[in-house]
This record gives sequence, structure tokens and C-alpha cells, in this order.
Amino acid sequence: MRKIFKYPLEITDYQTVEIKSPAILLSVARIDDEIVMYAMVDDLEYGILVDVRIIGTGNAIKGGIDGYKFLGTVNLMNGREIWHVFARHSKDFIKVGEKKEDDIPILRIDEFTNFKEKGSPQVMVA
Repeated sequence: MRKIFKYPLEITDYQTVEIKSPAILLSVARIDDEIVMYAMVDDLEYGILVDVRIIGTGNAIKGGIDGYKFLGTVNLMNGREIWHVFARHSKDFIKVGEKKEDDIPILRIDEFTNFKEKGSPQVMVA
């Protein structure tokens, strides 16, 4: 069943967020003084990893943003902090529920290709 979920983001240059799959990344918003990312997902057995970049106005874009989709701009602290959020599919995915603190099972791109042929995890950026 399709649902829209929100995923809290940290204010950091790089992060990877686990979301359910398949997913369409929709937007970002401010809730209180936090940034959240919204995605339309299906409640399936697999999850995907999404790479997220958050860049402040006037800050250097280290490492570039090729392949990333702009999700939106969020202002925090009454406009004193302006953040621009970009995201892309990480090319890795995990089985939901198997994530452990010290041992995160991640399937590499060759394994992903095999699963994708069977109709499993994918992400689209709207």
C-alpha cells in the first residue's frame, strides 16, 4: 500500500537515509527547527538507501552534486540558517528489519541488479 512517510534529516554535508522501497522522493520541509524529507513509499520488505546532501547558502559544495536531485530549500532559526537539500539513490539497498547497530547488511550494485530484475527495490526522484 502506498503511503507518504517523513524522514528526519541531520544538518550535515553528507548522510545516508534508509527509506522503504519502492519510493518517490517528494520534498523537504521544516518542522519546528528540524528538516524532514517526504517520500511516497510502498510498505514492502526491502528498503533503500538515499544519499542526502545539505548545503548552506554561501557554503562550498564539496564533492559536487552531480546525479543529485534538488528537493527544496528550508529556512531555520527565523531565517538565519538557509539550507538547500539534494538527494539521490545510493545504489545500495537493505532488507528492512535486518539492520543491526554493528552489522548493517548492504547488498552491492551487482546484487541490486539481480533483485531489480525480479521487481524489487527502486527509487525515483519526482
